Amino acid sequence: MSDRKHRADFEPVTVPHPHARFVHDHDSGTHSEPDNDDEEWTAAAEAVENDVLKPIDDPREQERLDRDIERAVEYFFSNQFEEAEQVMVKRAHCDPLFALGYAGVYVLKAVMTFNESDMSSAAAKLDQAEALATAQLGYYFRPSALSSAISGIAGLIGSTLRFGRASSSSKDETAGPPLMPNGEMRAILVRGEANLFQAMLLLLQESLFAFMKAGLKFRKGYLSYTKTYEEMMRYRNIGDLDRHTVGGIKFGWGTMNSFMSMLPGTALKALTVVGVQTDKAKGLQALRESFENRNIRSLFASFNLLAIHGILPSFSPTILAPVSIPLAEDIVNESLSRHPKSGLHLFLSGRVHRLKRDLKASNEAFEKSVEVQVQWKELKSLCWYELGLNAMFELDWRKAQTHMETLSTENYWSKAFYTYAVAVCHTHLSNLTEASRLYGEAPALINRKVGGRTIGVEQYVARKTAIFASDAWNGDRTILLLPGLEMLFIWHGFAFMSVDKLKESKREVESALKVLERESGIDLSSIWTDTDTVDATMDDPPPPPSTPIPLHEYTDRLAPLILIYASILRELNLLNASIKSLDWVFERDRDIKQEKFVIPFAHYELGLVYWMRGDREGCARSMARAKEFKGYNFEFRLELRIHLSLMRIEELLKEEEAAAVQ
Repeated sequence: MSDRKHRADFEPVTVPHPHARFVHDHDSGTHSEPDNDDEEWTAAAEAVENDVLKPIDDPREQERLDRDIERAVEYFFSNQFEEAEQVMVKRAHCDPLFALGYAGVYVLKAVMTFNESDMSSAAAKLDQAEALATAQLGYYFRPSALSSAISGIAGLIGSTLRFGRASSSSKDETAGPPLMPNGEMRAILVRGEANLFQAMLLLLQESLFAFMKAGLKFRKGYLSYTKTYEEMMRYRNIGDLDRHTVGGIKFGWGTMNSFMSMLPGTALKALTVVGVQTDKAKGLQALRESFENRNIRSLFASFNLLAIHGILPSFSPTILAPVSIPLAEDIVNESLSRHPKSGLHLFLSGRVHRLKRDLKASNEAFEKSVEVQVQWKELKSLCWYELGLNAMFELDWRKAQTHMETLSTENYWSKAFYTYAVAVCHTHLSNLTEASRLYGEAPALINRKVGGRTIGVEQYVARKTAIFASDAWNGDRTILLLPGLEMLFIWHGFAFMSVDKLKESKREVESALKVLERESGIDLSSIWTDTDTVDATMDDPPPPPSTPIPLHEYTDRLAPLILIYASILRELNLLNASIKSLDWVFERDRDIKQEKFVIPFAHYELGLVYWMRGDREGCARSMARAKEFKGYNFEFRLELRIHLSLMRIEELLKEEEAAAVQ
């Protein structure tokens, strides 16, 4: 006998939602809105236990009752964030989808701020959404502990055996167990989505323990999405489900498969341990279908597609940008045609333009995003941050200083980092006294922790300001280390800069290196590319310190500069010259004691040189070598770059093999 109970076995009880005004015509079966346009209107609903709304199996009835959540989505993409939140909060205590939407606002805030309290708030609200969905499922299924365990094991085995079968879409709906009702599928979907968002928040913590916890959350979400996806494919007529549930299944199943496949090795291992396997191509296809078929998650699907095609490629633009840019442009243009003033999509448009090296259009998109919305402070701050980075990519240190000072005043994200960034700008503007003062202030402002660990950029600030505080490199001598160009390198900024700005940066590095070459007596002749380089000079260079600097310390200071030089040369397509600089770094790998990031990043740079030469095997070999290093600043950032690059190489090899077979 089936554990599932039929809806008719329950006596429906109609109760008013405690925060809603509604009209429900029981005789005609029609639902009418109040005479006025009062935003308080919400659908009448039946309640099961603990004020949780009883699930609805009629797809057309469900779509009609979803008008409120559709209205909230319209508010959201019209920059009326407070109005959207007000609509969702009214039923967030009893309707799982509304609770999920309400939590989603906090998830977006947490992603924008990286603030631990925002992450905790989002996680708590996601727990509430999952609890409501689980309570709804009790309407359909109340197994004993033993039967629950048995069916859970059987479900996992069945999911593993059935996952990804193309034949499932043609399965006869009359065969096998009864089709899963719309309401049950919807509750499982919400539960899966809550776990997906929980996992994404945990990944922001960049720690092995957080990755393991994320793996467990991903697994729970993965099983929920796989179950609903398979059940959806059993329906001969997809119209027998409400369109928001169908769109949600494709959104979640697609997000799980596409994003999880792109996680770097440390995180991916955690998922493999808990038995999750993914298919990136099918995931992207499902996300695209969710985006194209109008439903409440369509534009959220566009976020994920743009993250994949517009933001992640910025981690390794040399390899990923050419294939990603056309896809990202198509999605962002279609999204803005639906909501031309969507602040979030204008922000994403700015990221896509940057990927194209069109910083003018990128700035215009970020500025318009700030202009069109007034309610969401976090989005404004994020745009100011991106505008500050763009100014740095244009070597406009004064404009960058203005944006970074604004962010420091707003106390957005990391005050220590923005204070450091302002100091960097002053350094490149030759305001060295003010720069020294700010470098001295920054360490005391370090206080951002996620998962109990100081965030990566603040670890970097602590290390660099300690160097700048030493007698050898403080005051006027800080300019010799070109901290702004080091920031551009770490943020992969050279990939977004014009040729003229790259050449200007090249001359700056050459001038600093010539001063350090004379001071240290270290021969750099092997890295110089032409007579212009040899003649490069710095205007009014600072004098050497009164106390001689040990030779090994000069090596630590020269290594990052020569790595930066190699990266600029590569972006200028001077590949042989780039290799000469990288060889200088590799030959001194044992002598580099402080700047531990240099060697793994140098192997990554060498991989990019091989890629630009058309040598994929050499590229993969160098990047695999870079993965062997541990315990340096921005390790997770580099690991993600490498992983995405190697994935692209693997995709190309598979495409070539398939073409050869044909």
